[in-house]
Amino acid sequence: MILANVVFGSRNGPKGQWQDLVEGYLATLLHSGQLCGDYFVTWTGGVLNAQVLLAGPHAHDRRYHSDWGKRELKKVVGQEALRQVRAAIGIGLVLAHDSRRGAG
Repeated sequence: MILANVVFGSRNGPKGQWQDLVEGYLATLLHSGQLCGDYFVTWTGGVLNAQVLLAGPHAHDRRYHSDWGKRELKKVVGQEALRQVRAAIGIGLVLAHDSRRGAG
């Protein structure tokens, strides 16, 4: 499992609605086995983050998403921002990988 921080950013409107959309998307990843165990959703300075355990190095790839997962992802980020989500997940993967290297 790989610990990753996914930065979903902020959005106009109530925080609760934004968080519900994000958690709906994360639920699809958990259901499909792309995420393992619990995940944590946190707000830091008005920015929504999720700390997740990925099942493998590329478990977040859209090619593994179910149709349900793809629909939920579009609700969260829209087509234009898919690259930003992938980049944010990639940054989380790099940070998790670097911290493991320093520990051993």
